[in-house]
This record gives sequence, C-alpha cells and structure tokens, in this order.
Amino acid sequence: MPRTCRELWMANPSFQSGMHWIDPDGQGVGDNPIYVYCDMTSGSTSILHDSESAIDVGHCADPGCYSRSINYNASIRQIKALVELSSECHQSIKYDCYYALFEFVAIPYAWWNDRDGNAQYFWAGENTDGIHTCQCGIDGNCVDSSTKCNCDAAAPIQLVDDGVITNKNVLPVTRLNFGRTQLETSSGIHSLGRFECTGTVALTKMPTSCEDLLLIGHTLNGFYSIMGSTMMESIYCDFTKLPDDAGVYLYDSSSHYTHFTGFMLEEEIVASL
Repeated sequence: MPRTCRELWMANPSFQSGMHWIDPDGQGVGDNPIYVYCDMTSGSTSILHDSESAIDVGHCADPGCYSRSINYNASIRQIKALVELSSECHQSIKYDCYYALFEFVAIPYAWWNDRDGNAQYFWAGENTDGIHTCQCGIDGNCVDSSTKCNCDAAAPIQLVDDGVITNKNVLPVTRLNFGRTQLETSSGIHSLGRFECTGTVALTKMPTSCEDLLLIGHTLNGFYSIMGSTMMESIYCDFTKLPDDAGVYLYDSSSHYTHFTGFMLEEEIVASL
C-alpha cells in the first residue's frame, strides 16, 4: 500500500484524482490506513475533516468563548508520518468578520491550536514566534494600517482575513477559538481548508538514522547498516515508533546499547555487554 498519494501516482499514473487509501506510517505497522483525497495532477495528499464548511461562531464576549475541535479522517500518528514524508504541507483558513476582532488592546480574543495543542496567533505563513498577524499584515495592506489583521479594524463594516498556514511542523489546526462577538450586529464565520501535503523529502546521502531509512521506504523492524560518525554501523530500527515517540534502546555492532530517541541517535552509551 502506498504511503502518500505521490507514491500511488508513481506506482500507477493512470489513477484518477479522488478518494484513495494510503498508509503513511507503513503497511502492517502503526495505525490503520487512512482514506484521503489524492490530486493526481500535483500528487498532493489531502486529509479531510469535519469543519470544512463555513461555520458561524455565534455571539459571546470572552476570549476564545467559541471553541471548536477539528476532527480529521486520520490519527495524529498518521498525520505526523505524512508530514515526515512530505517536503511541504499547508492549510488554508478564512474568517469573515463584522466588528469581531482577533485582538483588542493587546488582548487576544482568537487563536488556533496546533497539533500539539499549543496556541498559535498567526493566520498565514510560517510564524511561530507568538506574534499575532494575518496575510494583510505580511503584505502590509490591512484596512487599518496600524493593525496586522483586517478583522482587528474597529470599524462596523464587513471584513475578511484569509491566508495559508505553511509551517508543517505545527500543522494541522486541531482547534479554532474566537471571541468578542457579543454585539447583536457582530458576526464571525470561519472556514478551514483540508490539510494538504505535497512533494517528497529527498535523501541524497547515505542513511545515518532510522528516520532516514523510513524516508526511503523501509518499514520492517530489524537490523540495518547506516553511516556512523566515522564508519558503517549496524543498528536495530523499530518502525512502530515515529520520530517524536518515546525512545527505545537499539543494539549496535560495537557491542554497546546506544540510546535512540525518536529516530535520532544520541552520542550516549548507556550500557555495554
């Protein structure tokens, strides 16, 4: 079974765009395969969720008083595996607002949670430094030049902020939170696009870790040869774990147990035979 839509296309270019089964974390290991949308023109993989349509946030006053969890047609393990295999991932987001501010007098009323549950205040691009901004803030053309988002303009007019979040290390969006829509005339409507990944992570060197071996297609647990710091080494790879899973101990050919955490070897000998 292919791990991405790109692999599916490479196996059979005659496949049509549509819903297909893939297994990013490897066939026969990890979680069950997932049903995704494959664009056979671009080779992109899109994971569907339950909040793709436009949804009204209603009326409430406090920061994040409206909160909606986003449920994907895939486990977080499969999503992370797809991210590891892809060179680029993104997700579009749009908020139609009428006097419904993201931020007011430096108080955040709206944010989204990333895949680890962390609050994020940027609505476009790759910003992860905690700075509140939207696409108009990046482009420098917001309705109110003193703000970073159109919806932050304290004006009773219909406005919109839309953008594409491109930092694959924090995506996908797992929860949307909005507030400050308490006025009868205030309104906020959010639309969240599918989580889409494209491309492949190219490995142009000898594998130096289990993560490298996973990227080039290995999924069977066992001993493998990799390039160590000075010579070839033999290590045991447990592909039921992903790069940020809890560590395991691997046995190498130098008769030492080497501590292995999330697919990245550490230079720490913890025991010897």
